[in-house]
Amino acid sequence: MKANFTLSDGDKAVTDADGKAKVTLKGTKAGAHTVTASMVGGKSEQLVVNFTADTLTAQVNLNVTEDNFIANNIGMTRLQAIVTDGNGNPVEGIKVNFRGTSVTLSSTSVETDDQVFAEILVTSTEVGLKTVSASLADKPTEVISRLLNAKVDVNSATITSQEIPEGQVMVAQDIAVKAHVNDQFGNPVAHQPVTFSAEPSSQMIISQNTVSTNTQGVAEVTMTPERNGSYMVKASLPNGASLEKQLEAIDEKLTLTASSPLIGVYAPTGATLTATLTSANGTPVEGQVINFSVTPEGATLSGGKVRTNSSGQAPVVLTSNKVGTYTVTASFHNGVTIQTQTTVKVTGNSSTAHVASFIADPSTIAATNTDLSTLKATVEDGSGNLIEGLTVYFALKSGSATLTSLTAVTDQNGIATTSVKGAMTGSVTVSAVTTAGGMQTVDITLVAGPADTSQSVLKSNRSSLKGDYTDSAELRLVLHDISGNPIKVSEGMEFVQSGTNVPYIKISAIDYSLNINGDYKATVTGGGEGIATLIPVLNGVHQAGLSTTIQFTRAEDKIMSGTVSVNGTDLPTTTFPSQGFTGAYYQLNNDNFAPGKTAADYEFSSSASWVDVDATGKVTFKNVGSNSERITATPKSGGPSYVYEIRVKSWWVNAGEAFMIYSLAENFCSSNGYTLPRANYLNHCSSRGIGSLYSEWGDMGHYTTDAGFQSNMYWSSSPANSSEQYVVSLATGDQSVFEKLGFAYATCYKNL
Repeated sequence: MKANFTLSDGDKAVTDADGKAKVTLKGTKAGAHTVTASMVGGKSEQLVVNFTADTLTAQVNLNVTEDNFIANNIGMTRLQAIVTDGNGNPVEGIKVNFRGTSVTLSSTSVETDDQVFAEILVTSTEVGLKTVSASLADKPTEVISRLLNAKVDVNSATITSQEIPEGQVMVAQDIAVKAHVNDQFGNPVAHQPVTFSAEPSSQMIISQNTVSTNTQGVAEVTMTPERNGSYMVKASLPNGASLEKQLEAIDEKLTLTASSPLIGVYAPTGATLTATLTSANGTPVEGQVINFSVTPEGATLSGGKVRTNSSGQAPVVLTSNKVGTYTVTASFHNGVTIQTQTTVKVTGNSSTAHVASFIADPSTIAATNTDLSTLKATVEDGSGNLIEGLTVYFALKSGSATLTSLTAVTDQNGIATTSVKGAMTGSVTVSAVTTAGGMQTVDITLVAGPADTSQSVLKSNRSSLKGDYTDSAELRLVLHDISGNPIKVSEGMEFVQSGTNVPYIKISAIDYSLNINGDYKATVTGGGEGIATLIPVLNGVHQAGLSTTIQFTRAEDKIMSGTVSVNGTDLPTTTFPSQGFTGAYYQLNNDNFAPGKTAADYEFSSSASWVDVDATGKVTFKNVGSNSERITATPKSGGPSYVYEIRVKSWWVNAGEAFMIYSLAENFCSSNGYTLPRANYLNHCSSRGIGSLYSEWGDMGHYTTDAGFQSNMYWSSSPANSSEQYVVSLATGDQSVFEKLGFAYATCYKNL
């Protein structure tokens, strides 16, 4: 191996234990290459190794057969992309993408063939420089471009238009004649010789017979006719293409003017139309007959043929009995017909003019001195014809406002327009009238405009409130527009929060009693905490950017002062209970809370684990209690919390179902650190109340399951005599006397 390839280990290798000798072959040229292995003794063997191009380093180059081609969709150039790898090896089967501006490509994506070429054809119908580019499909950002030039198709050149003055031109007057040359696709053809001629040629002077087109494809010459008459002007190209256009030259000039372009129907004086005939040098031509005609029907001329006077003028008078626009034609023939026209408009008769209608749009405006109502007066004559060109006079009949114009002339629709504005609210009346009379009036209402910040105010008489739904502030809103007019409404006003929302704010209904002054009030209370930003809103629109803030602070807790329901009896919350025991329970009544609220409106919590309170306000003593604990009812919708202080003075235990003699009852109490109660501790009155076990809790058998008490007799430490003791029924509260050796139940207490 030699060129472009190398073998490792100096082209030699020693056989290993398996009798194999290995070398590494590498190179930079793609193709089939023969490797020969030989050994001492002359024996050898050959192997063909194929190297392929490295597609990872593929890159594209562009060639074109012609940089210039004809822009006729037939002329073309061949765009050839060659793809090679980093070592210059051609790469076959690689997709190449083609792009171009203002050109047609035979294909936009082609794979390289076995000659490693990817070819397309490029055509165009638009002259100019074109950019074409190619990129590998898998490397779209690596683009190579070429610039091509599409040339105009001279062989298809034609004269597409010829510019000469419209109408008639004066003899001996220089005129510009232009020929526009384009190819079949509309591209301008530059540097193309154009030959100009005119028939009859003897009476036309041409500045230059042949002129080349400029870069815009335009060739221009000057022609000067020497006599009056018709000429055929021709422009020709070397390829035989040509274009002709007729030109008329005159040696006299005819003009037509009207004394008034607008007259009234049945106007006896009508409009005087004067035709003036002059020579080429401006001298009046006398004694020539001018022909007059008018279209359409409905107008009359005082004469159809009139001879010019010494001033070259021929006058006629036009009158009409029908509204419309009339065209008057004046013509003169002297070898060539010279013609001119003008129009006269016939409108309604001003002698019977009157304002037929007078409207305001809109009829209601804001009193801001800028808002306008457009006033339109329509004027007709006695026959209902609209009158154009008539002055209408406007006046303010009542109210305070300003008219932007006191007079206006009617337009072609018979309408005279002005406008009104004002700074004071109220109704105004405006009149419109003509010199012939026929007055009409219209009413316009001026209302307050949008609320203006400089004229409006929002205030609160309190900057801070307690969130207890009782503490309140008065909101006062005064709304005026920019002119100081009060904004008067009787509905749609409200105060709402803006920005961060503070919960549980209540705003009363709006007080509209002073709305005549633009004055509105409302009362604010709340049950939450935070700084509330309040804004006035009218029918959903924030008014004048106004706002005020009120800080709501936490409401002071309130003491529950109602009742609790205990075993069929309601007792005062402020003093119940003084006696307690494990398993006791009772219900907080709704009279402990805010008016109209129930326990369901609050969330309950206890300050001690031995007291439990559920969602309904049921209180349960779960373990041995202490002297003072607190239950808090927190409102779910804001406002003050209600607290309940539990102050138990004595705690009770019992021996359950054990029936025992007096001495055992004493021993049971003392051994547990408790005391056998006196009779009045068990019950001290004949009715339910505060102060003793039975009077507070009632029939203790109600608590058998939860507390172990029985509806039966319980020993007291109060002696009846030396051998008897008082016992108390915890079912009824009644006292009896039992012998000490008799049997009763035992309950004990201790002070907390």
